[in-house]
Amino acid sequence: MNYFNFISFLIAFLGFQILAIGSIRIKNVLTLITTFLILSALNFLPLAFFYILNLQINVIYFIFSLLAQSIIITQFIEKTSIKIILVYSIFQALLIYPFYSFLFLLFLKIFSIYQSDHFTFIFLVALYSSISSLSVSQFIGPRIGRFTKDGRPMAIPGNNIIFIYFGSLTFIFSIINFFQEFDPHWLQFVFSNFSLSILASSLSSIFIAKKIDPLILISSLFSFMIFTVASNLISPPYVVLALTFIISFINIYIQNKVEIKFLFDDPLFLTVPVAISLISLIIIFSLISGFGVLFIFIISTGYIWLSNLIIIKLINKFSSLRYHPNQEEIGSDLYEIGYEVNPKIFKDF
Repeated sequence: MNYFNFISFLIAFLGFQILAIGSIRIKNVLTLITTFLILSALNFLPLAFFYILNLQINVIYFIFSLLAQSIIITQFIEKTSIKIILVYSIFQALLIYPFYSFLFLLFLKIFSIYQSDHFTFIFLVALYSSISSLSVSQFIGPRIGRFTKDGRPMAIPGNNIIFIYFGSLTFIFSIINFFQEFDPHWLQFVFSNFSLSILASSLSSIFIAKKIDPLILISSLFSFMIFTVASNLISPPYVVLALTFIISFINIYIQNKVEIKFLFDDPLFLTVPVAISLISLIIIFSLISGFGVLFIFIISTGYIWLSNLIIIKLINKFSSLRYHPNQEEIGSDLYEIGYEVNPKIFKDF
């Protein structure tokens, strides 16, 4: 591997983790470093299972993305438990996702834009997860969070860690899944351009907000996912820099000018970046493959929206869900469990 590209990878990966950990409000530097090291190790742990068990990487990616989606979505529910997360995952895997996959692939074949298994799989999971998160947030309502007595939101360390871990894990698997059989130099390509994405997002954040905004993490991730999937449009590399800057600029402009306040531990923080990224992706694919993609997107969105409504109704039968009210102090199960196990560490959050 070219050492320049390897250094780019280290900068991108370390920057990604540091920005994520930096959003966790802590005072203890040792806790910060420990959390960073644990997350870095966890991100590559599933790769060990991939080699040991000799499984197809898309199977592992599907399992983790499904679990991540279930955890994220069930955070909208008061008193989230392992039981609720597992029940949601089972309903998704057995009842809804197979039918959605069949519908999606059927329309792709009808419109003759079925190009590769890798591309289709990534787009299928990304579309399903993002729209599911958005639809469930609309069904259940208020944002999840831990609030002070005067109604101000507080960060929830446990939720932060979950988003960072599964977000970066999904990124790693989706990139590997797409590139491992197409280009022997995919590793150099991915990490070099991801470095450019972080740089572009940082520049746009400084330009608008006069500071490094936590949203650059989200902007970098979603922007780069778009340009990686549409890889035939990102040569030479400086095009990535320009396009990422534009999308990051829009994301951060909306956040600062329209005054949409995102909590990093709030599932609703995905709304604007996901919406902008999906719209950009649909436009790109429509220009490449025709506007049948737009029709597929509309049909898929309606189907996912309806399926999640059904899932919520079914879960309610098994778990007796209680939806939390708005602006009320709600404890995080993860935080409370962590505090009971090790009060010295969690008291700093």
